[in-house]
Amino acid sequence: MKRFFDHLSATQMHAQDLLQLATIVAVQSSNLKVEPAGGYFGSYWSASKQRIDLWNRELRLHSNKQTTRFNLNRILQEIILSEPLTRIWTAIITSGCDFQNGKEVVAAAKRMMNLHLDVHYRGITLLSTGNLHEETVADLVKLEHRTERWTDLLLAYVEQTYPASHLAPNPERCLDFFQDLQYQSGRAGHDVSSAITLATMRETICCNIAPQSPHASLNFQIGATIVDSCEARDVQSEGLFESLWAIRLVNRLAECQKMVANYLSSSHNPLSTEY
Repeated sequence: MKRFFDHLSATQMHAQDLLQLATIVAVQSSNLKVEPAGGYFGSYWSASKQRIDLWNRELRLHSNKQTTRFNLNRILQEIILSEPLTRIWTAIITSGCDFQNGKEVVAAAKRMMNLHLDVHYRGITLLSTGNLHEETVADLVKLEHRTERWTDLLLAYVEQTYPASHLAPNPERCLDFFQDLQYQSGRAGHDVSSAITLATMRETICCNIAPQSPHASLNFQIGATIVDSCEARDVQSEGLFESLWAIRLVNRLAECQKMVANYLSSSHNPLSTEY
């Protein structure tokens, strides 16, 4: 069984790690106390917007035949695999948060999700141009369909606490999953069978994925911001607590490293040799 967060290194996250994070956030959504204050949401918006701008630029380059087939395949994989987290986080932000300036944050979260969906649509339309191998196109279509179904299931978990089905790729299917979860929740062994189901579906979705994501640094910024927005004691990581702890730790180290670099380059630094 593949171990997720294996690609977590320095400040890098593979898109499939974001899919894993989406799973944790969705399954534990009833426990979350989200605090977008303290610049967390601003950081989420900034990194997400930068990634979307890069996606759009790269798709334009492909439209002008200035990028490779391999690059387009990786870009589309990243767009598709990161979308569940965007939808789930938007559902939680818009329905489950109580904070100052909430209307502005809710509007921004919805805007970000719509931008992600727009670039997804643009990317998928490029599949009809004939610039990719048939096998690659088939794999991307399969990945899209599996991820959409997976997203519907994860949003059904969120639906148990917050209204979320309206943000699903297929709201009707999401509500069917929600009703099934309600029925299963009272049965013995539900937690074990649920964990097995989640792990199996993740493994199925993430087969044949490129080993690297085009924007792993931005993926990490987005994932770390979401983890930092949640109180640690409220997030059970489905057996991956150490991985979530590692995300927090690496994010803090990156911030400290940046502060030290700024300090050492400052004219006020007594150790500086520059005059």
